[in-house]
Amino acid sequence: MLVAHPHLRHHREAIAAYHAEEACHGSLRDRTSMLLGLGELGGATTKWLTNPELGVRVGAALAPALAEDETATNVLRSASLDPAALDSTFGGMHLHQLPWLNQAVAETLCDRFESLVPLLDSAIAAVAYEAPGGDGVLSEPYLRKAFPLGLPVDGTNTQRALARMVADHDRAWRGDSRWAVTFARIKLPVERQAWLASAGDAARPAARTD
Repeated sequence: MLVAHPHLRHHREAIAAYHAEEACHGSLRDRTSMLLGLGELGGATTKWLTNPELGVRVGAALAPALAEDETATNVLRSASLDPAALDSTFGGMHLHQLPWLNQAVAETLCDRFESLVPLLDSAIAAVAYEAPGGDGVLSEPYLRKAFPLGLPVDGTNTQRALARMVADHDRAWRGDSRWAVTFARIKLPVERQAWLASAGDAARPAARTD
């Protein structure tokens, strides 16, 4: 935000260079933080996509300039399939820019793909993941993308598969406030029967006669 100011724009190149230099040493958390900043500044993060550290690879892959980069996309997709590994990367410490890195990965993937079809495995992994983070659940970006018009009864195969996963996930129906918040925020049913129906495992509601 600072370097976007008309009086500070001339500092952008120097600040980006500083981020790139700092991303080459220091703690994993600091290097990842610097890469996130470098990406926001429009700097090149490609060379870090093959770094041995998962957090570094993900920080590099989140750069907006790599939205169409296949290697960056594969880094994010791989990370999304094992949320626990990414959460454990920093030993319980969070990045101040992105307190829940897994959520940033999910949101970025949903932004970069037109359809949820290639992300179904990621969405299913997110439903099953129960580590705390934010006031909702990790699957929220995927649920929003899968059901933009609400929960359908005659949905696609992808919609039915995801609805089945949610319906089978007991934590969603045992008073977990994070699931309740998520359902309310994206305007999806809070009744398990509705999710079973969407998955194709329950009879459709009777037609209205009035």
